[in-house]
Amino acid sequence: MIPSRFLRVAAKVAIIEIIKKTPSFNKKTMARPYTSKAIANFIISSAPAFGITDLTPLKLQKLIYYCHAWCLALVGEPLLKDDIQAWPYGPVVSDIYHEFKIFGNQPVAISAKELAIENGELNMVEPLIPKEDTETASLVRTVLERYGRLTPI
Repeated sequence: MIPSRFLRVAAKVAIIEIIKKTPSFNKKTMARPYTSKAIANFIISSAPAFGITDLTPLKLQKLIYYCHAWCLALVGEPLLKDDIQAWPYGPVVSDIYHEFKIFGNQPVAISAKELAIENGELNMVEPLIPKEDTETASLVRTVLERYGRLTPI
C-alpha cells in the first residue's frame, strides 16, 4: 500500500504541473463571485461541446466544485457566492442539489432557474455568466476539458 503522505505530495505535484500548462487568468476582468446556478448553466450548455453526455447531478456538483477550487488556486478569489458542504459522496452546493435532484442518476436535461426582480416584477430567470466575462468562461471550459469525461465517483 502506498503511504497517504506520498499520495498527497504526488497530487500536489500533478496539480502544479496542470496549473503551469493552464492559461493565466486576469482577476480584474473576472466578474465574481457568481451563483452556483450561473456556473451550472454554463457547464450544462457547454457540456456537449466537450463530449460530456453523462452530466448527472452528482457530476455537475463535482465540476462546479472543481471550477471553484481552480478559481481559488489560480486567481485567489472565490468563484461561487454559495457555500459548499461536505456530503458522503463529495462536495455539494445545496441550491444545485435541490434544483436537479429530480434527475437522480440520469443526465441533467434543463437549465437552473432562480427568482429575480426585473422591472419591479418577480420572474423566474436563467442565471448566466455575462458574455463579457471571458476569463471565467475560459476557466470553466478548462475544468470541463480536464475533468468532464471522468466519472463522478
